Amino acid sequence: MTEFKRSRSYQKWLHLALVVMALCAFKVNAATYTLPGIPSSSPWNNCSVAGTVITCTGNLIFGNNDTLLVSQETTLNISGDLSFGNNFEVNPGGNAENLHIFVSGNLNPTNNAIINADLTIAGSVNAGNNGALTGNLVISGNLNLGNNSSIEGNVTVSGTLQTGENVTFCSETTQDSCSITATNINFGQNNEIYADGIEAENININGNNTVINSDIEATGTINNNGTINGNVNADGTVNNNGEINGYVNAPEVNGGDDVNGPVCDINDNDGPCGGGGGGIDHFRIIQSGSASACVAESVTIQACTNANCTNLYSDAVSGELEADGQTANNIIAWSIAAGAGQTSVSIFMPFNGNLGSSNQTAILRTRNETEAPGAINQCDVAGTVNSTTSCEVSVSRAGFVVNLADGVAGASETTNTIQAVGVNTSNQCTPLFENVSRNVTLTQSYSNPSSGTQFINVGGTDLSTPQAFNLSFNASGIATLPTMTYPDAGLMSLNASYTGNSTNGDAGTVVVGDGEFISRPASYAFTNLSCENTYTGTDSVGGFEVFCAAGQSFDYQIEARNSLGNLTPNFGNEVTPTTALLTANLVAPTGAGTITGNLSETNATFSNGIASVTSSYSEVGVMSISASTASYLTGSGVASTSNDIGRFIPSYFSHTISTAELAGSMTDVATSVHYLGQPMIFSTAPEAILVPRAEDGQQIFNYFFSPFMRYVAPTDEIADSDLAVNVLDANYATQTASVDTAGTFNTDAVPANSELRVFLENTELLFDKTPELTSPITDTELELNLTFQAAWLTDADNVCVKTAPADSCQNVEFNNILYPEQRYARLRLENLSGPESEPLDILAYVEYYNGTSFVAHNPDDQTILGIADFSVFNVDPAITVSATASPMTESFINGELPSGNFAWINDAPSASGSFEFTYELLALPWLRYDWNNDDTLVDPTAQAGFGQYRGNDRVIYWLERGW
Repeated sequence: MTEFKRSRSYQKWLHLALVVMALCAFKVNAATYTLPGIPSSSPWNNCSVAGTVITCTGNLIFGNNDTLLVSQETTLNISGDLSFGNNFEVNPGGNAENLHIFVSGNLNPTNNAIINADLTIAGSVNAGNNGALTGNLVISGNLNLGNNSSIEGNVTVSGTLQTGENVTFCSETTQDSCSITATNINFGQNNEIYADGIEAENININGNNTVINSDIEATGTINNNGTINGNVNADGTVNNNGEINGYVNAPEVNGGDDVNGPVCDINDNDGPCGGGGGGIDHFRIIQSGSASACVAESVTIQACTNANCTNLYSDAVSGELEADGQTANNIIAWSIAAGAGQTSVSIFMPFNGNLGSSNQTAILRTRNETEAPGAINQCDVAGTVNSTTSCEVSVSRAGFVVNLADGVAGASETTNTIQAVGVNTSNQCTPLFENVSRNVTLTQSYSNPSSGTQFINVGGTDLSTPQAFNLSFNASGIATLPTMTYPDAGLMSLNASYTGNSTNGDAGTVVVGDGEFISRPASYAFTNLSCENTYTGTDSVGGFEVFCAAGQSFDYQIEARNSLGNLTPNFGNEVTPTTALLTANLVAPTGAGTITGNLSETNATFSNGIASVTSSYSEVGVMSISASTASYLTGSGVASTSNDIGRFIPSYFSHTISTAELAGSMTDVATSVHYLGQPMIFSTAPEAILVPRAEDGQQIFNYFFSPFMRYVAPTDEIADSDLAVNVLDANYATQTASVDTAGTFNTDAVPANSELRVFLENTELLFDKTPELTSPITDTELELNLTFQAAWLTDADNVCVKTAPADSCQNVEFNNILYPEQRYARLRLENLSGPESEPLDILAYVEYYNGTSFVAHNPDDQTILGIADFSVFNVDPAITVSATASPMTESFINGELPSGNFAWINDAPSASGSFEFTYELLALPWLRYDWNNDDTLVDPTAQAGFGQYRGNDRVIYWLERGW
């Protein structure tokens, strides 16, 4: 017996020793490795390191409780399998981006593995229970996840994804960075999946407690026994034995009654059931979450074009709103106008008085929409948005009916009433308070905008905190509220509550209710008007100095003000910010033909009660701006007009010019010719056509109406300095031109064409004639140019000719003025002799220099000589000479003075003698010539004699004409 006891005791201690040894061995064998550094011993025998890249040939196997740490970003390449025991940890607490593992075989993690790494597996993954992976996972084979596993990252599986029980993918906060893609997917029981999209060929959601929070796309079939909070697109059949909170777009849907969204088969099963692509993503229902059975509840419906409802649908849409109660329902129609994006309706919630006094629940939903949404309703209670519970409304038996009138901000309202009503056992609404006074607590809340800084004032008391008011209810249960004002703009709620007490005999009674009213601004005020113009005109025209140029940007603000003239800071902070339509009104000029003009900015968007506007006005004159909001939050509108604004002037003048042409005095065959030095008049005067323009280059028309046309023809005269000769042939390098008669400037306005014509009248120009012989001149040898100075084309507001608004004022150039051929000419007088008793006919010729010699100028039929301009000198004392003429003036014919009209007579016919005569070319200076070879142009002279002509001392040979 003793031996037996010793044996049992020995065995007991031996067993304890073995356990201790095993634990010690366990602690000894657990290993920690810090990558990229590795030992040369097992399990790293077949591995090598190159920088931060570890390459292992063959399999890599770790034991239980081993740990891989990472000191820097590392890549681990394994050409075989990667296996490890229980409690294996990879990069615990680190970032998955710091470790990249590539396995050409399989990954075989056992239980309780923790891996923070990006994994690429060429084979399959068979994971044990309780594992946790953070990182992206790419698997060419299959993925089998054990129970209680979790993954945070994107999962791509070329084969089948199979999950056990209680598996989680990502979370609500990381959902947007997670996705799941596989050929086939089988989700197990109690899975909770968050993803930004799940795609597979076939998807089976086997667990009735599994929740999928993601949109799902399948090219094959989907079998759902769980809950899908998302939209479903499938090319095959969808068998729904669970619940789907989203649309289903598939060719066949079984179990569609449990789909809380549209069901369709459109667009090759790609995309939503209507909506999307600029359509409606979903309808959002905004409500308070509580209501009274006898008071219509105000509900706002928004048509949202994106998931978070930051954009609203712009077209018109309508439908129905259903309040589904516990035993009944109520349905009303609603419609959203084009451009509104939302609407508010009032709906009574179903309530069954026979079910007792406890609150009942009604569920709100939209239906029969004219534009189908892409997803199910979203519901909003006090800013909390989801697709399920916030569409529930808690309906109480009793409530206040609060009737509030819309009004003007800052103005007093005295007609607001409140009534307490409740449902009796006959399901009828009856007054609760009749001919009694009750202390009712009033509070305020901001509906649209949802916040603010101003308070409703009731009876002189601000509702900055809840305030109790003793209200007297009449026989109908109605009480008139004290005078109420609200200084701001917006949709406001006045909330009323009453708690019964033993004194009033209604202990336990709770009555709540609310009413809404729209408070709109009283007017718009235009402030801070400014224009940074660069125009220096300061004259007051019609009481207005220069403000801005047409088309030039100017700034102003519009303030929404209440009836007291104070800012309404919430105006413009609505869900859809309020805008005002801006239009221009022409104040001056007036009358037929004037143009109202346009504003470049026709909408003002408000924020905090102020709209800052940068705009321009397209015309000249004085205008005002009207700002109008046709309807504020579905109520009455606001409209105001500014004071007169101006005056506006042109930004600049653009210009075109006429083709100026100088007329010739004669025609030689088909060519117009003229004498060098002879003044020329314009057959087509130089004309600058000015067009007033706005900054953007658009024509302006109002400039031509009094008193806004500020251009006056200049009194300046053109001078020689305004002429220029451009030498094209060097032989004419010294040729100049002059102004003989400056003439005057004149104007002609053509308002219909927005043109102001500035031109010269009675101006004469000439090419200067010098003693130097000059060959005929045409515009192939010389260009004649004329300049209109910029100052001559500038109006009283310093608006001038420019190419663009920022340019300096410009001259207007008339280049290459057309002119007739210029011929260097002279008047030559013939020497005369004859009998003492007979007249001597005066012979005169016009000749021009053809470049070689003087020749007769046959085209001249226009030169006129007068007998009075002939004179004699050096007369022989023996004779007396006088002139005779009939008529007293004579025109040349073919360049020659007709003979027989002008003659010299010897008044002493018995005597003989000689004399000289000349013609004074004071009126015809262009026919003078350097007869004396002294570089001086002088009048022509000739000799004559009565009796035998002895000849000229300077003539060697003389041939006498026959008489």
